[in-house]
Amino acid sequence: MNKFNLNIILFILPITLLGFLNIIVPKTQTVSEIENRSLKSMPELTLNSIASGDYFRDFESYFADHFLMRENLVSLGMGIRELKGVKTKDEVSIVTYDGANIFESQMSLEEEIEVAILDEVKIEGLDDSFDNEKTETYMTNETETVNEPSVQQETPVEEVKPIEKEALSEKEPSSENQENIEKKVGSVLIVNNKIMEIFTSSEAGAKAYAGVINDFSDKVDSNIKIYSMLVPTQIEFTAREKYKDLSSSQKDAIKLVNDKFNDRIEPVDVYSALKDNSDQYLYFRSDHHWTALGAYYAYTSFARHTGEEPVPLDKYEVDKVENYLGSLYSITLDKNVKKSPDTIYLYKPFTEHEYHIYYEGPLKMNVLDMSHATKERKYRIFMSGDRPWGRIRTEIKNGKKIAIIKDSYGNAFVPFLIPHYEEIYIIDPRQFKQNIVTFVEEKEIDEVMFLNYVMVTGGAGFADTIRVMMNN
Repeated sequence: MNKFNLNIILFILPITLLGFLNIIVPKTQTVSEIENRSLKSMPELTLNSIASGDYFRDFESYFADHFLMRENLVSLGMGIRELKGVKTKDEVSIVTYDGANIFESQMSLEEEIEVAILDEVKIEGLDDSFDNEKTETYMTNETETVNEPSVQQETPVEEVKPIEKEALSEKEPSSENQENIEKKVGSVLIVNNKIMEIFTSSEAGAKAYAGVINDFSDKVDSNIKIYSMLVPTQIEFTAREKYKDLSSSQKDAIKLVNDKFNDRIEPVDVYSALKDNSDQYLYFRSDHHWTALGAYYAYTSFARHTGEEPVPLDKYEVDKVENYLGSLYSITLDKNVKKSPDTIYLYKPFTEHEYHIYYEGPLKMNVLDMSHATKERKYRIFMSGDRPWGRIRTEIKNGKKIAIIKDSYGNAFVPFLIPHYEEIYIIDPRQFKQNIVTFVEEKEIDEVMFLNYVMVTGGAGFADTIRVMMNN
């Protein structure tokens, strides 16, 4: 055998062996822990998917997600990336990521399975009184009696019946919202141990967002108060102007939206309160969300806007969950951020209340759901994550009802409203399937707040999602 033939064999053999191993090794992993996301499932082989080319594109993604030793290779790649460049006083880098979707609910496969299970749970005998509501208690804390559904949340994927897996495939995403999903290509700035989303303003996005809220106000009863709370992100308050200049002015972007509202919409200024307290722990270093403290300062602004006296912070019992690495860490896997994980501080509600989420039927939950404290996505402690809709009933018998139409920023905010309202409705437009105008009328809701972070105005996608709710 000559040297040329040997080189060919040595080149082809490892590739063939690697390809063979990738085919025969079982694909049991469904979630990438290191990237904190669901892995692509095997696409269904149909004539339509072959003809459109979707099958081959989806199979390529499936193959890439289940490549042999993929997690190790991802870690190695991130380590190599961190070796590039010249070290300065600040360790600074910009990471561009593709395929993030702020307009669609980001649920892991585990939670999608949970949703499929919850869809099968029908709770009979629901009573409209606060004291007598007959519901199941699910994922509660240790102080409560737990009556779990017949299949628990931690059911492994292989134990799920085929019919349930088919149901999942229909949820990702639903056909009626397919055209309204906007894929977001974004960038984050990493400075030492902090990751910040870079914001790019869009006049078209601002117009779309203000326009859909104006249209909502035209459709609902004129006596309903309507508020808008647009929340700036962490990069807006960085002390280093040279880094802040990488991002569009969020103050200007919020003003651009507010100026387009009609007279019925009341903008709530949370920018000032966050800026005045920007030296405090208002945003996570590893996640795109604000902390509960940031949400608290926004709540104080809203309370004063409505003529209410905000509850002093020292009235709350405080708990904490440590070692949190959030969504932006999952994008970057930055070693400095990993060395200094976040802490989630929790301000525990003291007003008597009950919280239920709704799929096919109501399920009793906790507004601070500690079942997520030991999981990767710990931010879902707040309101048990994003759900189609939920309702909090409190002991405050003042007749006041408010609906919060929100992205996940609203989850840390809502618990602070409990001392002020008899009923609080929490609505996620990415999952809500009812007509929102009819819903508000039927529930006799007095106030509606659109609470989202400013990134949703960077395009028209989130506004389109709200419009779908108005047309359901």
